[in-house]
Amino acid sequence: MSQGDLYAAALACLALGAAGGYWFAARRAGTRAADERRMRDIELERFAEQLAAAYAASPVAIFLTAEDGRITEANDTAVAMTGYSRAELLARSIQQLGFWRGQPESYEQLVVRLLKGRVLHRLAAFERRDGARRDAELSITLINRDDGRYLLYMVEDVTEQRRQSAALRESEERFAKMFEISPNPIALIAEDGRIVEANPAFLEASQYGMEELRGRTTEEISMWADTGSAERFRRDVAQQRDAQNVETVLRRKNGELAHCQISWSGFESSGRRYTLLIVTDITELKRRSAEVDRLNASLEKMVQARTAQLQMANRELEAFSYSVSHDLRAPLRHISGFASLLGERPSVQEDAEAQRLIGVVTRAAGRMAALIDDLLAFSRVSRLQMETQDVPLGELVRDIVQEFNLASPDRQVRWIVHELPVVHGDRQLLRAVLVNLLDNALKYTRPRATAVIEVGSGEAGDMVAVYVRDNGVGFDMQYAEKLFGVFQRLHSQEEFEGTGVGLANVQRIVERHGGRVWAQGEPGKGATFWFTLPRAQAAQSRVSAAARNVPEKPVLQMQESMAPSDPEGRYKL
Repeated sequence: MSQGDLYAAALACLALGAAGGYWFAARRAGTRAADERRMRDIELERFAEQLAAAYAASPVAIFLTAEDGRITEANDTAVAMTGYSRAELLARSIQQLGFWRGQPESYEQLVVRLLKGRVLHRLAAFERRDGARRDAELSITLINRDDGRYLLYMVEDVTEQRRQSAALRESEERFAKMFEISPNPIALIAEDGRIVEANPAFLEASQYGMEELRGRTTEEISMWADTGSAERFRRDVAQQRDAQNVETVLRRKNGELAHCQISWSGFESSGRRYTLLIVTDITELKRRSAEVDRLNASLEKMVQARTAQLQMANRELEAFSYSVSHDLRAPLRHISGFASLLGERPSVQEDAEAQRLIGVVTRAAGRMAALIDDLLAFSRVSRLQMETQDVPLGELVRDIVQEFNLASPDRQVRWIVHELPVVHGDRQLLRAVLVNLLDNALKYTRPRATAVIEVGSGEAGDMVAVYVRDNGVGFDMQYAEKLFGVFQRLHSQEEFEGTGVGLANVQRIVERHGGRVWAQGEPGKGATFWFTLPRAQAAQSRVSAAARNVPEKPVLQMQESMAPSDPEGRYKL
């Protein structure tokens, strides 16, 4: 019965049950019913408007399709989600958007299920206008209208959510795998301090099984041998504070103690707070550290003992130097003085043989004095404190050459001094090296009408290689190793004067600078003496590494015209 019929029946009852005054009551009842109908119509219109607004503004895509799948309505969200215009959507079917590809049932089977009054929910995929495939969640229901049956689709794009879920799932799987295979013992502890999970490394280190640990606190398994660390751990977990590399002592199930570094960090998962406890066993490291400390202490004692021995040796050397300087020089002065006085006697002056013998004594005393001076200089080289600085070798060589020219004005010497680098070292000691080598070059070129002495340099890795070359008498290379020994000489005193200490001084000074010295030569064709020094910019590293072995065959790079002869090919130029 319609609403109008109900009102009509009500009026009829009122008319039959009363007369006169009842007529007025019936009239009022009819008026009230008409007002109520108008109010219901207004409410229905308002509700329809609200539904239309919700439909248009819904964040969920809404499609209305005919029973065969033709799209008849689509809201703005559906237009934006698919990339089609509204007109393009209304010209397509829901099947053409790809929602049914890969589904376990056909579209027709779906409609049959919907006709039974069911609301269907499922995951599907659709294809945007640009060809991109997107994931979606569908809710589908059947609605009846005056003009027929329709399917209402509510579609939510869940591509990003599914991607995030997959990424989260992969991250959890990675974490679980890392947790499982980590060589460090790791335990997962709940907010109340009870162990939730432990990895195999933790089980092995603690010697507990998982069932023995799960649900128990670290205190209940007597893990802490250091009560201070236990208290700090409890306090930090309660106050949600993290800690890194706390050194402590932990106890295994069998009572054995282990020195460890522990770190803990809190995090939240599914609304609950957990603490990740990571343990690093440093027992072996501590043992080795103690062994290193013991060895260092032993080494320190050895160094102190060796230092004391060296100090004693230096004192003895100083005493020896004093003895040489005073006790040996005094007799030499007496010998020279008495020989001179003896030579002034008339009887001796008339005796040629006596004069010759006195000359032999005087020269021998002079050589002995020179030898003493050289020995003292040799001993001082090792004891002198080096004062290193950047030293321009070119300036040093020019000063020394000028001094030699003034000392020997009658010598015909052709000096060839190439541009020389700045090196780092003790200026006075480096001057002694150059004086010795240039003096030797002058000495052994004495038989030549014109001496040619060349000074140049090349590269030897991070060092500078300097050479002094002459056209003197040279030497046989089979004796090259003897050149730098104390008192080692390749020529007799009658041929060339000297004590055999100068080149030993050169070698000692160069080695104190972290370099090395060597020589090349050939009888009658001159000699070349090489030595290496740290360049200015690499000074500190080289001087500090002075004890390091210098390569036996340095690689040198220089201008071909500057390179001395190398008949045996010992050095690559």
